[in-house]
Amino acid sequence: MTDVNQLITDQLDTWTAATEKKSSAGRGNGGGVSLHGIKKLRELILELAVRGKLVPNDTTDHSSEMLLDGFRHRRMQGIKAKRYKKQNLGEPLSASDQPFDVPASWSWSRMGEIGFVFNGNSVSARAKAEKFSAPDGLPFIATKNVGYGFEPLDYDVEAWIPVNEPKFKVALANTPLICSEGGSAGKKCGLTDRDVCFGNKLFACEFYGEFVSEFLLAWYQCPSFFSQFSKKMTGIIGGISLAKFLRLPVPVPPISEQQRIVAKLNELMGLCDVLQRQAEHSQKAHQTLVETCLATLTNSQSPEDLTKNWTRIEAHFDTLFTTEESVQALEAAIIELGVTGLLVPQIEADEPATLLLKRVAKDIAAYSKLNKVRPVKPAKVVEQESQAERLPSGWVETRLSSLFRVVTDGDHQAPPRASDGVAFLTIGNISSGQLNFEGCRRVPDDYYKGLPAYRTPGLGDILYTVVGATYGRPVLVETEEQFCVQRHIAILKPSVELDVDYLVWMLKSAWVYNQAREGITGSAQPTLALKPLRNFLVLLPPRAQQERISAKIKQLHQLTARLRERISVSTETQVSLANTITSKIH
Repeated sequence: MTDVNQLITDQLDTWTAATEKKSSAGRGNGGGVSLHGIKKLRELILELAVRGKLVPNDTTDHSSEMLLDGFRHRRMQGIKAKRYKKQNLGEPLSASDQPFDVPASWSWSRMGEIGFVFNGNSVSARAKAEKFSAPDGLPFIATKNVGYGFEPLDYDVEAWIPVNEPKFKVALANTPLICSEGGSAGKKCGLTDRDVCFGNKLFACEFYGEFVSEFLLAWYQCPSFFSQFSKKMTGIIGGISLAKFLRLPVPVPPISEQQRIVAKLNELMGLCDVLQRQAEHSQKAHQTLVETCLATLTNSQSPEDLTKNWTRIEAHFDTLFTTEESVQALEAAIIELGVTGLLVPQIEADEPATLLLKRVAKDIAAYSKLNKVRPVKPAKVVEQESQAERLPSGWVETRLSSLFRVVTDGDHQAPPRASDGVAFLTIGNISSGQLNFEGCRRVPDDYYKGLPAYRTPGLGDILYTVVGATYGRPVLVETEEQFCVQRHIAILKPSVELDVDYLVWMLKSAWVYNQAREGITGSAQPTLALKPLRNFLVLLPPRAQQERISAKIKQLHQLTARLRERISVSTETQVSLANTITSKIH
């Protein structure tokens, strides 16, 4: 018997320190971290519970075989009385079908032997709106109303089914539900606390006698259960048929032991909840500390002031920058310092950016004439938005469009497809921050050749996402391979007079991204039009200063890369330790 309370306290650092990076969606969102150690601890507790190793086995308990005998009797009676449909459960479980050994007083059974399993009903959106919108009757539980285990169902539903509505199936209070189809199949599950109607992608289990619903819910959440479930899934979207679900194995303890197990589970999951809240609070407090310290950098009044503030932070690097999120914040601060003129000293001998901007204008005019592009006249910087007071010596404020030969986007017409030909990139091919040609669409060569030159990206151009959750991400084109892009991607062709690396850093800055966010329209599909993009207010340093800023940012990013590597090694060690502890115990 495993002393789980001692296991939790003895390995406390492991459970709270083992984290994993979440997937990210929006720009600048590292996705945060998930508490992998606490997740593994929860899984361990559940696995011990369903294997009979969480609480002592009481030899005076009635054998679970007696419980199952009663189930079989009531099942046959129910079929004869036409309360239950006859379901094909296959042959009794053989020893080879049993995922693991259980105590002598336990039994292995099939899902269809412990209860009548059935799915719910399909209700169209129109029917929900026209017939079942009044909050009267039984709540209709859809997959989205079901969580991931012991959390309550969400009864803020879109439809209410009148009691005794013909053909609607009802799951009584205290009935376990589990998702059977789609990305949440075998993962989303929950327990009703009232009578409900429910969707056709959910399975309900109405027990044939006394059974602790929370114990079955615990089994649903075990990796061992999902392993059996996933083996029976089929189809493109992934799902399990009712016939196959009925035959899935389920461990059955005596009813008294089920009650003791669930009581212990509630106690231990409560401890996990406390651990999780403490770990999350610690993460938030740490990130707040990091952001506060970095704010002293970005609020520096001069390069000299910055040097002093940087020295203070540098002395605490090992304490501050211990997570992926904190390193990401450091990188963002470095970029911000660069594009606002605080990262490197100003050199009075540099040619002023006002003169540089005149050469850029000539370059843009020549390109427009050669390629028959109508030049965009940059809007004037009005007093209300002017940042003149914060401009370093030799810098100038201007519009984004005044730095690029052209700011356009991909073809607005859907291109023809080809099995071979020129690559056609969508947002998904660049949202990682790099060009990814793997598995991309292809268009015919003649389609590509028919595009205007200014709509075809080339080496040294910058792509910028303008539609969807990943808007505001710049990607430098570093290949000579021919390709074209969809209209959701802006094409920025820099003037040859400017340092393209600096322009990329500028576009990655919070200064620019905040303007992108303000220019977004639409909620379901965020979209940044070309006009507000062209009108972004930017601060332009002298050309030599651009190069020095780019070099300094690259140098400091080598430091953050080493920090990331150290964090990765530490995280992998903690995750591996958590996995090892859990794998050795159950």
